[in-house]
Amino acid sequence: MLKKNNLLFSCTPFYLEAVNVLNPFVDFFKIASYELLWKDLFYECGKTGKPLVFSTGMANNHEIKELLSSLKEIKSNEIMIMHCNSSYPTPISDVNLSVISTLKKEFEDFYDDKLVHFGYSDHTVNKYVLLNSIIKYNSKMIEFHIDLDGRGFEFNSGHCWLPNQIKDVIDTIDLITNCEGNPKITNSKSEEVEREWRADPSDGLRPLKHTRKNIS
Repeated sequence: MLKKNNLLFSCTPFYLEAVNVLNPFVDFFKIASYELLWKDLFYECGKTGKPLVFSTGMANNHEIKELLSSLKEIKSNEIMIMHCNSSYPTPISDVNLSVISTLKKEFEDFYDDKLVHFGYSDHTVNKYVLLNSIIKYNSKMIEFHIDLDGRGFEFNSGHCWLPNQIKDVIDTIDLITNCEGNPKITNSKSEEVEREWRADPSDGLRPLKHTRKNIS
């Protein structure tokens, strides 16, 4: 359910009892890469029926497939697989965004009764990595670490964004999304007035003849 400002709330459980504690307050569960092999945690989250989001850092294809197979009977009908590298920070050469395409090819149609989405969990603090994951690989969700003032415990390790940095990324994504516009071939409102100033098909002169008459 959408909250104030269209925000959803989630929290990552790190022990089984935490799932029931969190359940009344979260809209979905996020499970970290380090817990990917712990199927009991996935089962507990899945029993709630709420969407599951999990990161794939350090996992191989077999481990992801085995996990998804084990989740076929859970109540959750929506799963988000987040490509991730669990190095903090991640070297650009190891980001491997093309894995998102591989994950889609392997697992997009894995279930008959569940929606599977794909996203990216970031540890680079690099604007172009995030933009590429969205524009080229169509990530449906982006996860990132944020430090409000640069004084947090993890900030010096180099994988946390500052608010002004991530705002720049969000503003850029909004601009890119906005300029995509309407795919139909039609006149935009901003160019309507220019239609009358095109070359007339009878003599190739601008503007159209009826416009010339109106301004003569």
